[in-house]
Amino acid sequence: MNDTSELIMVAMSGGVDSSVAAMLLLEQGYDVAGVSLQLKSNNEPYGNGYNLKLINRAREVAAALGIPHYVVDLSDIFSQRVIADFCQQYSQGRTPNPCIRCNYYVKIGALLEKIPDFNAGYLATGHYARVLSDENGTHLLKGADEKKDQSYFLYTLPPESLSRLIFPLGKRYKKDIIRLADKMKLPVSQKESQDVCFIPDGDYKSFLATRMGFTPGKILDKTGKILGEHQGLPLYTIGQRQGLGLASNEKLFVSDMNPEANTIMVASHDQLYTSRILLSNFIWRESRIPLDTPGMIVKVRYKAAPAEVKKISQTGDFYLLELASPVWAATPGQAAVIYLGDMVLGGGIIEHGGDVA
Repeated sequence: MNDTSELIMVAMSGGVDSSVAAMLLLEQGYDVAGVSLQLKSNNEPYGNGYNLKLINRAREVAAALGIPHYVVDLSDIFSQRVIADFCQQYSQGRTPNPCIRCNYYVKIGALLEKIPDFNAGYLATGHYARVLSDENGTHLLKGADEKKDQSYFLYTLPPESLSRLIFPLGKRYKKDIIRLADKMKLPVSQKESQDVCFIPDGDYKSFLATRMGFTPGKILDKTGKILGEHQGLPLYTIGQRQGLGLASNEKLFVSDMNPEANTIMVASHDQLYTSRILLSNFIWRESRIPLDTPGMIVKVRYKAAPAEVKKISQTGDFYLLELASPVWAATPGQAAVIYLGDMVLGGGIIEHGGDVA
């Protein structure tokens, strides 16, 4: 973007990343305003004022930068699209990634629809990712800082959204962002963002308990033998070892959950490896790049080590991902995001890991 006269709205959380993103755009001569999201309605028993603290901090940063600051209430769509899905997924024994849905539906999706109300043409965020536009379209790329790259959370964004997005931190490194914030004495929090912003204390059990009941059930081994009792599927995830309450000579991990039978299956560590993953809601961003392109890799969780993709094939409404080497604990509900070099090619939601009938 070269037109410095068009207003850019910066999504501001009061954290160091979004604050420095706004500062960098100002230094480049752009007309900038800050916008924060009201995500907690009065009817929601979560957050304990956390969202309000973020808004107030963002307001302080905007004042320090000398830019206008606005608040947009997106609590209804956040509750419907993110929190309701989060709870539903957990009730089915899945482990969702709410940040991906939030970016698509709320923090970027809904906010892009709001910025024309402020006569703004672009939205900027503090994500560590990059956008490349060329003769073949608009592409999503990894951020330069591999340790902070957040393209994983953005893989569902359509090209028309990317074309109106600016990621000022995409080519920068976290250590430099912290240094810039300190140099400018911005009133920001140096704490990293919460994994799940609407559960700032990390107490998933208490959060879910306000929205659903927990029904105990059986814990089984691979042969169907009953080993113990679980306290409710929402309290467990694939790969979990702690909290199972099992007396066993070997280390056992949650390997599968059956919501219909309300059972959990456990297995040894090595039995959780798989080189075949079934994906739903599959997205392929780069139509000019074939599914059989060599050199592709996949991440089955945000912090997971990448694995080489051997083959992608369609099977009905799903896609089967076959890997050159196995990954551990592929978890239903998590996203598998596929890359070629720095480019995000697409991905989908993990439905099953292992042999697929």
